Amino acid sequence: GKWGEVEAEARRRLEVEVATLRQEIGRLQAERDVAEDTHMQQQLHAALAELLEKRQMLDMELQDVERDRGVMEEEAERKARKLMREMDAQQRSALQEQKISLERAHAKALAFAKAQVQHTLSTALERATDAELKSSSLQ
Repeated sequence: GKWGEVEAEARRRLEVEVATLRQEIGRLQAERDVAEDTHMQQQLHAALAELLEKRQMLDMELQDVERDRGVMEEEAERKARKLMREMDAQQRSALQEQKISLERAHAKALAFAKAQVQHTLSTALERATDAELKSSSLQ
């Protein structure tokens, strides 16, 4: 009778509300997924941009090191030639030893600078790769 109709109507309304809520939940989940994807992509782009910037800076530093080395070597050779003309054979051999140890020290310093550059690059690359892996594992 009348009560059964009221109950059926109430149940229909409830089902409509439940269906509407389910749709809303689905939409919100989709939006959240997109937002998370976008965030990961932004992080990845930021990491790669930072890597490129670091790499350019390190390239410039390396060029400076190479140029400084060239200047130092020219200067050292110029001084060495001048001194060698002024000194006798004994002093010349002592100077030669000093020059060799300076060259060794300089080669060590240059190798250290290059190792630092490589380390910084590989660290930055690892971070970018990590971000990329996280990004692809979400998909």
